[in-house]
Amino acid sequence: MNKLQKSLAAGALTTALVLASSANAELAIVVNPDYSGGNINMQDIRDLYQGKSKTLNDVQVKAVDQSSGSSARKQFLSTVLEKSESEMNRYWSRLIFSGKGRPPEVLDSADAIKRWIALNPEGIGYIDADDVDDTVKVLLKVTQ
Repeated sequence: MNKLQKSLAAGALTTALVLASSANAELAIVVNPDYSGGNINMQDIRDLYQGKSKTLNDVQVKAVDQSSGSSARKQFLSTVLEKSESEMNRYWSRLIFSGKGRPPEVLDSADAIKRWIALNPEGIGYIDADDVDDTVKVLLKVTQ
């Protein structure tokens, strides 16, 4: 193998490792550190993000979402809600049209979600687990 072939092979391996690690990223369902509602499960999150519930363990919460097309949102939709982006758009369009619900507010980054949750004690969102810090409390971790 010559230098060019070795370099190309190394580059391909690096790309494959990066893709594999991002495909298996862990998401954290996060709330304000003062949240006192106790543990939650995947069904609780599904109900909340599909507008079927506004509480977790009898505590009022307000969900925020990641921006369309973000890797965290794609993973959340496929792993937690078991839907694609287009399926969720259709779902919310039907609820909005019928007057039965509104989708969660969309924020553009993990930092924006953490700032919003820090200012809103009832806030809940999801971020890449690598972005967790002491400004949020992790209720649940989700791995694809």
